[in-house]
Amino acid sequence: MEAWRPFDELAARLAVSGEEGLAIAWDAAAVRAHLVAAGLSPERCQVVPEVLLQAPGADGLRLLQGADGFEAQCWRDGWLRASRWWAQALTVQDWQEFVHASGGDVATPMPPAEVAALVTTPWARHLPLDASADGADGTERRLVFAGGLALAFAGGLLAHQFWDVRQEGQALAAQIADVKQTTGPVLQARDATMAALDEVDKLAAWYAVPLPVDVVGQLHDTLARSGVQVKDLDLEGSKLRLGLLLSPTATRAGIVKDLQSGGWFTDVVEVRADNARGMVTMEMRIAGPRPPVGGAAPAGVVADSPLPAAAVSPSPVMAPAPVTVPRAAAPAPAASAQAPAPAPVQPPPARAPAPPREPAKPIIAKPDANGMPPPDVFNAVPNR
Repeated sequence: MEAWRPFDELAARLAVSGEEGLAIAWDAAAVRAHLVAAGLSPERCQVVPEVLLQAPGADGLRLLQGADGFEAQCWRDGWLRASRWWAQALTVQDWQEFVHASGGDVATPMPPAEVAALVTTPWARHLPLDASADGADGTERRLVFAGGLALAFAGGLLAHQFWDVRQEGQALAAQIADVKQTTGPVLQARDATMAALDEVDKLAAWYAVPLPVDVVGQLHDTLARSGVQVKDLDLEGSKLRLGLLLSPTATRAGIVKDLQSGGWFTDVVEVRADNARGMVTMEMRIAGPRPPVGGAAPAGVVADSPLPAAAVSPSPVMAPAPVTVPRAAAPAPAASAQAPAPAPVQPPPARAPAPPREPAKPIIAKPDANGMPPPDVFNAVPNR
């Protein structure tokens, strides 16, 4: 109100329609003087602007002749959007300025002034804008009360929604707890099964390649009779690299033959030799993750024979021929007597063949985190 004060003593009304309003102001001192001149008490009179008692116009521009002066109006959507008053008849330039200010086309011709019909009831609800006007305090109180009610209603609605959400959250939490309690044993069994599957996968990956303990045991059986010592062993998957210290009686060809005799070590090749130290380095390929059961077949045994080794008769032992001991010459006895014939030498009894050696059984041990067997598994390798 302080920013918009066209008169020294201002009186104004506010017409409200939804979210739109129309402010109408006049000179309060001049109106009070006219009321006193007419013999009326200004305190007992309610002043209503003439524009609110004129019949509403159609959408567009119109020019009215009021009780005093002329007024140009702009109507849109059944609401007065702009209005301007002149004490004297307006000129064409005044009309164009009004049209331009109201957002219309300045080329619109100025219509003739018409006298608007008056109505007994204002066409819009209006409220006083000045605090000294009658009913202003009550109106403000009503507005504040209405605003408080609206805020209280909105707060109650939000509180109710919050309570409903909280109740639903508690119900969902209870359902989740029930589901966890019901499915707890199933989840534990699932976790145990998954852990067992992981162990099985590790063991399967471990048994898919030759185990160091099997390789060491097979090397012991293969190279024991030649007196060769294993100084270096490098096992990577099915590839084996050996550093061997040869004995005085061992030959490279014999070692290659011994290694390939069991059928597990194949493609044996010599890659480096150190004759001064008696060292030789050999590389080979291991055929399969496990050594053949029973190893190579002994001489005299047909590998495809269904009979066990103990059922095959050993080679016959040739017994030496009886030896005749000649008699030594002796002087003739006084009385001739015939010496007894010496007993024939009996051949030594044939030794029974040694029972066949039982095949080596695989040693099963749980691998560590790196997939290698524990160190104490090598203690289980038999000394043959």
